[in-house]
Amino acid sequence: MLEKRTDTVLPAPVSHSHEKGILFRMPTAWLRRRKTMMVLLAMLTLTCFWFWMHTAPWMSVSSSSKRAPIDPDIRKLLREVPGAIPGKTPKRTDVGRQGMPYPSKEELTMLLIEQMQDPEFRVDHGVWNEWRHWLKDGATWPDDAHIQFLTQLKQVSSSGLDDLRLYLESPIGWEMKHLHVAPLTVFSKSYCPYSKAAKALLHEYGATYTAYDVDLRPDAHPIQPLLWYLTGHRTYPKVMTGQKLLGGNDRLQELHERGLLRGILHGAGAL
Repeated sequence: MLEKRTDTVLPAPVSHSHEKGILFRMPTAWLRRRKTMMVLLAMLTLTCFWFWMHTAPWMSVSSSSKRAPIDPDIRKLLREVPGAIPGKTPKRTDVGRQGMPYPSKEELTMLLIEQMQDPEFRVDHGVWNEWRHWLKDGATWPDDAHIQFLTQLKQVSSSGLDDLRLYLESPIGWEMKHLHVAPLTVFSKSYCPYSKAAKALLHEYGATYTAYDVDLRPDAHPIQPLLWYLTGHRTYPKVMTGQKLLGGNDRLQELHERGLLRGILHGAGAL
């Protein structure tokens, strides 16, 4: 009688290479799931949007301090006006600032003079104390200097966004407009004989000017180096026609002796 075999058939052993193949196929299958792909796509989109927002020229942040969010009106102007963003040259070559860096020292001077027309204004308020350091030789201007300038300009502008748009579209037109706002300004010191002589000469001509005795101001300590960095003229007085330095007392006396001072004052709108 034949015996019945009861041998158990064992499964063939799985090779290591086969195990690795299974492991590699698992994440591939997982990634093929529709929901997972949608989540990954959304995360990638958000990452790209965050990177774009934080690297765009109008979103740049000062290296010295973190700034407040950009004014929506200024953001809109930067997108609308050709050449408004430094470093981005527009297709048209007959309008705008053509992507040139700004502000210039002359434009900062004009803004400072207009700020000082407010009796409550102090240099150590706002961004001026920082700008004083940025103007030093070898200093690096922050990437958002143009944003800060436009923000300050909007604060002192009585015409809203029209003045900002003019500044971005026609720098020369903006300069001529603001020349009439502050045609002649004299930065002096109350005890300085040269300052007194310069103001006396201007008085003889009947010139209209605004004088600031910087040594009597509460912000005398920060404003004096700021004026030096802006104008390049260390001594007093500093006589300004608009945003440009005319000179000190010696220069005024020289122009007077040569018969040129009246024409300069008239051209500046001070007569």
